[in-house]
Amino acid sequence: MTRANREDDNDRRIMAVLAANARQPTVAIAKKLGLPRTTVHERIEKLERNGTITGYRAVFASPAI
Repeated sequence: MTRANREDDNDRRIMAVLAANARQPTVAIAKKLGLPRTTVHERIEKLERNGTITGYRAVFASPAI
């Protein structure tokens, strides 16, 4: 089974919210998606463990660097 096949719609929704703003608290993501906070937390941890989420980065505007 490939990594893509292991993620369901909720995983993809969580990843979309994280892609837009990975600094959001888990409770904010859960509220936005209508999921329990513990579910979101566990799914993010699973996505990190299985290598789907490989890290979080700060992105700077060119003049700021």
